Amino acid sequence: MGIFVRLDADGDLRPGYYGCAGVVFWLSSGQLPFSRFIARVHPTLGTPIFATLLQVAIAIIMMAVTNPDYLSEMAIFAIYIFYILAFIAIFILRRRNPGTARVYSVPLYPVIPLVAIGGSLFVVISTLTNQFYDCLWAILITLLGLPLYLIMNRRSGEGKLPASSS
Repeated sequence: MGIFVRLDADGDLRPGYYGCAGVVFWLSSGQLPFSRFIARVHPTLGTPIFATLLQVAIAIIMMAVTNPDYLSEMAIFAIYIFYILAFIAIFILRRRNPGTARVYSVPLYPVIPLVAIGGSLFVVISTLTNQFYDCLWAILITLLGLPLYLIMNRRSGEGKLPASSS
């Protein structure tokens, strides 16, 4: 039975492995230190091999420093904050652009986004209630990426939001 649980967990986690390596690869688009090295792609497979190895090295260091379960809990807490923001963005974008043709439309709008916001808020609030100081660390670490984001956007001139029409 244990092997089936392991196979299921591996299947659930695999997209995260490759998705995160893709983010590292994208960030190495010439703006980060060592970006030429990180941006190299495997000649046969076309995968971001050095971005993946960098991600694995960082993960090993983090797991050596602290408990992997703790890291997982704090990462999930931070991710759920971004889920809430993404679900709220659906309402904002629908209000700003009411007549825009959409490739994909949320079914049962606004019920599904409201349920998603409620469920995500439950996870965030319960984690804050049970592990308040740990959550503060997760928020602080997440906010440490904000200056890097602003510097990268200032250098590239991309990522600027259009002025609000309201």
